[in-house]
Amino acid sequence: MALPLLIEHLREYHQWRMRIANAVDQIAKLSVDLEILPSGTMLRMQNLSREIAGDQLRISFFGEFARGKSELINALFFSDLGARLMPSGPGQTTMCPVEITYGLAPPSLQLLPIRSRTLNDSIEKLKKNSGLWTFSRLFVRLSG
Repeated sequence: MALPLLIEHLREYHQWRMRIANAVDQIAKLSVDLEILPSGTMLRMQNLSREIAGDQLRISFFGEFARGKSELINALFFSDLGARLMPSGPGQTTMCPVEITYGLAPPSLQLLPIRSRTLNDSIEKLKKNSGLWTFSRLFVRLSG
């Protein structure tokens, strides 16, 4: 089974970023061996390599209720599953922040309960409070 085009492009982007991180790291190591750059510069290059490798792409969807955000997410990311992962349809809305991750950790769905809307904290602050979130692992079929 072929991967959806968006997922394939995201994988290509990730691989490109890893090549850039490796190239920066190799330049830093070569600079150490040849003693051509100050140690502070080499350290900054090594830190840059780690930042590039650890960087994450975030895609946000926002808008008024019942405008098709969940349906768009289903179409873009889960069309190959043959089922909707995000609730969508008349009377079904996602009324709380949802974060779907994919990377080094297993793919997961992270839900912030609706009661969080009454808190006066930013999403960034709420994201750091792991006790508020409900985590569900996603089981993804791998094509062979």
